[in-house]
Amino acid sequence: MDEAQTPSGETRPGDPDLHWTEWALNRLRDIVDLEIRTMRATVREHEQILRGAEMPDFPLMQSRLARSVRLSIAMTERIRRDYLLRKQARIASGEQERRRR
Repeated sequence: MDEAQTPSGETRPGDPDLHWTEWALNRLRDIVDLEIRTMRATVREHEQILRGAEMPDFPLMQSRLARSVRLSIAMTERIRRDYLLRKQARIASGEQERRRR
């Protein structure tokens, strides 16, 4: 389960941190995609609302959705940075070399 196949066909131990990081980044991409689709749907809905009716607070909705996207991107960067720091710590401690053997 914790093994990865290289392009040359050899199997070696996989990196559990990398697997988790890939999973987390994929989930964040899904969230960002959903938020972007929601923003577009909100814009379309806003454009279709009759001017005489009570208008929703579009700027507030837009700012909340944009903030959510920004936070998702920031979280993605934090996950990447943490992964690289863990990897550097493993290299410094020699654990990375022990895993490759």
